[in-house]
Amino acid sequence: MGDSARFRVLSAGEAGQVFEGLSAGGARVVEVDTKGARDGESIVHAFSELIEMDPPLSGRWHQDAFSDSLCGGLHNLEERRVVLALRGDFWVKERSGVVAETLEILGDVADTLAEERFTGGAPTELGLFVVETDSAGSLSDRVS
Repeated sequence: MGDSARFRVLSAGEAGQVFEGLSAGGARVVEVDTKGARDGESIVHAFSELIEMDPPLSGRWHQDAFSDSLCGGLHNLEERRVVLALRGDFWVKERSGVVAETLEILGDVADTLAEERFTGGAPTELGLFVVETDSAGSLSDRVS
């Protein structure tokens, strides 16, 4: 994984408890599952289904557009603490291509949202997690 300091890796078994605790503490937990697809369009689609992008995206992969729209969409949320959880082992194992680019973008978005000067004085704390599949290969139950 690119910048491992920005992401916390959880097993499917521990994710539910961690996310329940964060949610109980006032954070919005958004779990993103691309169903194993690693192409840009699938990643954009998965995020767009859960977060209203601002400005809206065409669905095609473009790093800068995805970064800007995701940042705007997350900043528009009511909650000032947001957790993004990516589901799937490939988020940890793939070190190149669109997966690696997405991880880098998410880290940059977290940095931008934390800055008062970029958020009109209303920063958003963005926690980044990767949830690995369990030993049986299935994902844990979805927590919203």
